[in-house]
Amino acid sequence: MAPSNANLTPTTSRTNTPLPSTINDFSSRFPLLRAYHTAADPLNYLTATISSHSNAFALELTNFINQASQASAELHSFRSLHQDTALELDSLRLVNSDLQTQRDGLISALSRTNLTPSRSAEHPDPKPYSGGRADLPLFLSNLALKLKTNSDWYPTPQDQMAYTYSRLEGKAAGQLKHRIRTDGTITFESVEEILQILRQSYGDVDPAFSAQQRVISLRQNSTPTDIYLAE
Repeated sequence: MAPSNANLTPTTSRTNTPLPSTINDFSSRFPLLRAYHTAADPLNYLTATISSHSNAFALELTNFINQASQASAELHSFRSLHQDTALELDSLRLVNSDLQTQRDGLISALSRTNLTPSRSAEHPDPKPYSGGRADLPLFLSNLALKLKTNSDWYPTPQDQMAYTYSRLEGKAAGQLKHRIRTDGTITFESVEEILQILRQSYGDVDPAFSAQQRVISLRQNSTPTDIYLAE
């Protein structure tokens, strides 16, 4: 005997069981399935429903299965899309890392180019000077050539004075060391002030007279120049 409609109405404690949210969402579209979930005796309810509403139940169950399959397919599609997006994001991160490395390399290369300008060719250093009067003129001229030719090597007065002092030794260096601080700072005003001290100490006090004496000391055919000119 087929169950009456009254038998399809759930009346037991199962009706007090809260339905999952997904079942609640579908309850309006699948009333028979909802009734099955809340029935006091699901097996009896299922048997009675199939006997009295077999077509409606089968159709509802088919629709439910189709919607579940569609939802599963959409979930699979979303997962695939998520995986593809994650792979693409990883690829973009690698590209970004490579671009940053190339950028840093270019910045470093440009920095070296801008901060290291070409220098003038090195001019020979003057021979170290120790204080001999005869050697002073040559030392002064060679020092002037060095500082002029390699002026970009010694751009500041301190650089120029430090180089000048580095070419002194012996008594000449000793005369000036009291003007050099422990931190290496030279307290002279300029290179010219250093050279003036060297001229006063080792230079010719009367270069015109000395030149005249050298002329007089010359000989022409074993005859002193002054006597030769008088004749």
